[in-house]
Amino acid sequence: MKIFYNRYIIIFFVILLTINAGFAEELKVGDKAPDFIIENFNGKKFSSSALKSKKVLLLWFSNLCKGCQAYFPKMENIKKLYEKKGVEFLVISVLLNDRKTAEKIIQDTKTTLNFYYDPKGEITKLFCKNYNFNYVKACPLTNIFIIGKEGKILYIEHYPSDLEDEIIEYLNKAIKSQIK
Repeated sequence: MKIFYNRYIIIFFVILLTINAGFAEELKVGDKAPDFIIENFNGKKFSSSALKSKKVLLLWFSNLCKGCQAYFPKMENIKKLYEKKGVEFLVISVLLNDRKTAEKIIQDTKTTLNFYYDPKGEITKLFCKNYNFNYVKACPLTNIFIIGKEGKILYIEHYPSDLEDEIIEYLNKAIKSQIK
């Protein structure tokens, strides 16, 4: 009986290792952010290589769910506070080819946030490696990134939640580190 039991434990661990080997490693604070080029809903392109040493990037992936939409006003306030300080704000739609829904939500909410279109999910996959596009309504576990000097990731978190104070704290730290 003991040998039979041990075989199942070994099989379980082999399956677990095989499953984990199939996933790319998630980005962590301190990692270099991936390079990317993305286009906004007006056709204007943004390249991460355009960020100079005195810029900070707040990158927020939004599947434009009701939860994300509820936080647009709070993110708008943060944008107003920091865009004059050299902070670039990108909000990336993860609705893939569903551009019409994203455009309607942007229009209906009257947001001034800079939305970018990721029709193939390429940029989202760079940052959220294990994001499942088969279930678009699910929020990525990590959907907000603050990228600072030399393209290093300074902050990673899930939003929406009540993180405004924390986001502001990290943006302030990032801006101070750019001055040195």
